[in-house]
Amino acid sequence: MKKYKNIIIICVLAALAIWYYFYLSNRTAMDSANKNVTTTEIEDTLAKNIDNVTNTPRAAIKFYSIILQCLYNEDPTEEEITALGEKAREIMDEELINNNPEETYFDALSTEVKEYLQDNRKMIGYVVESSDKVEYYTENGKEYAIVNASYTLRKTNDFTKTNEAYILRKDEEGYWKILGWRIAADEVTDDQNNDE
Repeated sequence: MKKYKNIIIICVLAALAIWYYFYLSNRTAMDSANKNVTTTEIEDTLAKNIDNVTNTPRAAIKFYSIILQCLYNEDPTEEEITALGEKAREIMDEELINNNPEETYFDALSTEVKEYLQDNRKMIGYVVESSDKVEYYTENGKEYAIVNASYTLRKTNDFTKTNEAYILRKDEEGYWKILGWRIAADEVTDDQNNDE
């Protein structure tokens, strides 16, 4: 009987040792996987589905502002600049895209981002006006909206604000696309984190 008792104890200890080995092996693999899941703001932005961010004029401008912040606040690689530029073009109206040929657009974008970095300039924040302040109108049977946004820029220790008025047009699929923008006189004061 004592002989069987020793064998059972040895088997239980061996099983515990094997279980503990597999537990540690899987825990290390899971920890490594969790570390790899951490993404950058640029990766998160590039992963967004455009259809989910162009369903309202305000949402489209908020997403466009996030793209701008990735370009002018992060330190994007040339590939990331191109990918972010492609994402920005997805939010643009066909008319705006046709007026800005792809090669010219990407060359200008890359040059501007590099100049910002060289001049130690960054876009450190933005505010998009609330949905109730969006101006809607119809012209020639097409729906348009004007959304104001304010951007805070920093160069070393100097801060400036620029205010933009974006003109958006609803496409045939019901998504809002940027048709153009201009400098706006009024400062936007709504919180950037307001929900739709």
